Amino acid sequence: MSTLESIILGIVQGITEFLPISSSGHLVIFQRLLGLKEPQLIYNVFLHFGTLIAVLIFYWKDIKRLLSLDPKHNKERFLIIMASIPTAIIGFGLKDIFESLFGSILAVGVALVVTGLLLWLVENLDIKFNKSILDLSWFHVILIGIAQGMAITPGVSRSGSTIVAGLLLGLGRKEAARFSFLIFIPAVLGATLLETLDVIQAGVIGINTVALFTGMIISTIVGYLSIKFLLKLLENENLNYFAYYVWGIGVLILILNFN
Repeated sequence: MSTLESIILGIVQGITEFLPISSSGHLVIFQRLLGLKEPQLIYNVFLHFGTLIAVLIFYWKDIKRLLSLDPKHNKERFLIIMASIPTAIIGFGLKDIFESLFGSILAVGVALVVTGLLLWLVENLDIKFNKSILDLSWFHVILIGIAQGMAITPGVSRSGSTIVAGLLLGLGRKEAARFSFLIFIPAVLGATLLETLDVIQAGVIGINTVALFTGMIISTIVGYLSIKFLLKLLENENLNYFAYYVWGIGVLILILNFN
């Protein structure tokens, strides 16, 4: 992989990992329109690690607080753990089934259209978005964790599905996004660990080290800015704009499929 390709992938990863527009759907578009090949697994590991660093930096105060021994944060820690359990079960148990869908551009297009429908639906239901994370029960966060687990389906946005789930449960907009990003941390740590083990088993051949670290740094910077942009947008706007966008991408993918 060239350094230019790693920069492109870093930008795509940083934007699509956190905005509710699906990273896998955009990867299909880039592969088809730009002839961009799917990167070796080790590049994926570094790109995911870059977005993980972005979340750790952005939410460092929250993370530092949650890692403290202060018992008043026990419930929030418990809720994050409970949300992570169904994500892990789905991720480990159904990983091969969902990854097989990457070979179907039709499935990706349909999933994007469904993602757009969910984003649009939550904004057009009569729901008051005024709860905090601590108002949720263990059952509520399990539902959010299931939504995150199902997002391994190519074309389904992880951030979109978890934010929508949080909003449907009445979370405030910024609270829904914050919880989405906090449960992203254990999820991506687990996924990155599995990918790293796969890399070790497969071996590493012909790696462009400059491209490797360039992609990671770019995904970190762009990821941080994407989180900031999303939270700012949620203050004044709604998710309809993202719904229209992913509908457009989904339709484009379906057109590519039938051509």
